Amino acid sequence: MSAVFKSTSGGLSFFNSTGSGQASFTSSTTTPSVLYAFTTFTFSNAGATGNVGPTYAQVKSAYSATSWTQNPSYLNVVTQGYQLWTVPQTGSYTIQVAGAAGGNYSAYSKGAGNVISSTVTLTVGDQINICVGQAGSTGAGSSAGGGGGGSFVVWANNTPIIIAGGAGGTSSGYPTNGPGIDGVSTTSGTTDGGGQGTGGTNGSGGITNTSDGFLSSYGHGGGGTGFLSNGYTVTGGQTTWHGQGGLSFANGLSGGRRGGAGLYGGNGGFGGGGGGGGTASDSRSCSGGGGGYSGGAGGSVTSATDGGGGGGSYSIGTITVIGKCTSNGYVKITKL
Repeated sequence: MSAVFKSTSGGLSFFNSTGSGQASFTSSTTTPSVLYAFTTFTFSNAGATGNVGPTYAQVKSAYSATSWTQNPSYLNVVTQGYQLWTVPQTGSYTIQVAGAAGGNYSAYSKGAGNVISSTVTLTVGDQINICVGQAGSTGAGSSAGGGGGGSFVVWANNTPIIIAGGAGGTSSGYPTNGPGIDGVSTTSGTTDGGGQGTGGTNGSGGITNTSDGFLSSYGHGGGGTGFLSNGYTVTGGQTTWHGQGGLSFANGLSGGRRGGAGLYGGNGGFGGGGGGGGTASDSRSCSGGGGGYSGGAGGSVTSATDGGGGGGSYSIGTITVIGKCTSNGYVKITKL
């Protein structure tokens, strides 16, 4: 009698040459019901600042007091700034997410990121990218601040779970139209401080108004990113004076580069904040918009130079509004 192995959906079965089953066994791998002990953990910017997020080395160092974070099977950084977390157990989790603040203009106050939470069901072994927004940089001298980055919690298949909007940067138009606009709980981003630019909608980046006639004499702000598309970058006039738009989730979430002849504006924060503009005299500059599910408008010019718009927020569950964030963002996850 000869024997063969035959594949089945459950593994392998053992048959004799006539095809009658004599014995069988199942060969399969299953995910344990609990991968590691977990109650609550707060993901941070891990010491990174500016327009790019933390490296794996920074993340490991920042979280070294928690053992499971040192195992790359449970927490890794494959793309800089994207903290790839593996869900430890199937169940309900509350996820609290804070977008980052915008950058200052001089000593004046800055816009604040939005803080929201939702309760969602996660499955053991799911991998989730956590991108923590970083505050926009303050402009050099008296130039405009960069927009704050949004904070993103997204399944590895690029489906968003919850996103909190970052704030626009504050500009030299303070206090008239210059304050950075706070991140908001609506899915759409907001206009800039002077009501000239357009906030993103349905996951798009914020847009900077370019019809004000000042492209050759002012540094306009870059739009904050949306989840699906980059923030707007102004072209024309003194192109290098304008801050660049923040980059979308698929494009790396870098904050927009600052503008100005001496790069006076503030960089947008990681999480897609728009870069602040700057001019040769560094006193006529507009701020970047905040990143988020939809981006805040980049600052443009009205009777004074405008602060950046706030980024919008999103969740697959019901949003609970927690408050505002005046620094770098964070993501706090709690197992219920």
